[in-house]
Amino acid sequence: PDFPLRAVSLGYGDQPAQLSAVYWFQSAHRTTDDYATRMWADLDPGRERWVLVSILFDGHHDPAAGDLSELYAALHQAVAKGLAR
Repeated sequence: PDFPLRAVSLGYGDQPAQLSAVYWFQSAHRTTDDYATRMWADLDPGRERWVLVSILFDGHHDPAAGDLSELYAALHQAVAKGLAR
C-alpha cells in the first residue's frame, strides 16, 4: 500500500508463525504505524480524531502479498471517508 502499516506474526512456543495481523493508526489527514507518532499527535493544539485499524487473519499471511494490498487500500479509503464526516 502507499501508506505505512505494521505487520505482526504470532506463533506458539517454538512453532513458526501461525497467525498474522496488520495495523495502522489513521486520522482524517495522517496515517502512521508508529505508536509514538500517534501519541505525539495528541499534543498538537489542532488535535484530530484517530482510529486504530487492525486486521487479524485466521492463519499466517504474507502482509506484502499483492491481493492484500487491495484490501488495505479499500479499508484505508473507507476509514478516511468516515473520519472526514
